[in-house]
Amino acid sequence: PESGASAETLCYVIYTSGSTGQPKGVAVPHRGVVRLVQQSNYVNLDATEVVLQMAPVSFDASTFEVWAALLNGGRVVVLKAGRPSLAEIAETVTTQGVTTMWLTAGLFQVMATEQLESLREVKQLLAGGDVLSVRHVEKYLSAIDQGEQRLINGYGPTENTTFSCCHVMDGNTRLNGSVPIGRPITNTQVYVLDTEMQVAPLGVVGELYIGGAGLARGYFKQPELTAEKFVPHPHSSETGERLYR
Repeated sequence: PESGASAETLCYVIYTSGSTGQPKGVAVPHRGVVRLVQQSNYVNLDATEVVLQMAPVSFDASTFEVWAALLNGGRVVVLKAGRPSLAEIAETVTTQGVTTMWLTAGLFQVMATEQLESLREVKQLLAGGDVLSVRHVEKYLSAIDQGEQRLINGYGPTENTTFSCCHVMDGNTRLNGSVPIGRPITNTQVYVLDTEMQVAPLGVVGELYIGGAGLARGYFKQPELTAEKFVPHPHSSETGERLYR
């Protein structure tokens, strides 16, 4: 059927408080979701993938979990309702043949400690939402098959459709004190700018600005906050281009 939706049509509004504690609705268009999961440079997604859907639908990680599978002809495994135990998560991964899944940083650390064997069956394990523990990452990487499995540190605000940067690791990866947030994913631009909105030199502290196809429309019915956080792109020749600050 013809839906009438375009790339710019509103797909969803998800409320996030960030570090402020004040909930605000982030309005995400269809193009943001497509950019997240199709022709991506950080994860392999096709009809053979089995993706675990575990995040609440009010949390933007669910955007990846559902559409990474469905927009590529794969299968979504929906975890049963309620708060699952670690053993129940591990059992679902094993019995359903889950190949791709996402965990919060905290849950990843606990699973890597108590259910490592089940995680070894997952081809692509994404984790994020907070700083990843180097110790737990190294524990996981030392247990997986070199070259066959991936651990992906997914970084990004809801305002840029779930992921903005990703750092892909495998059994050959060596860390140096911290887990990087990586490089921009497909159709995403990331800048570190100084107070004059100029690109900061290497090693100089600046502020992170994100642009590209994943950018939200702004905050639902909050035009002043939208104007403050979604600013004109100072380094683009395209009229109307914006960056999320």
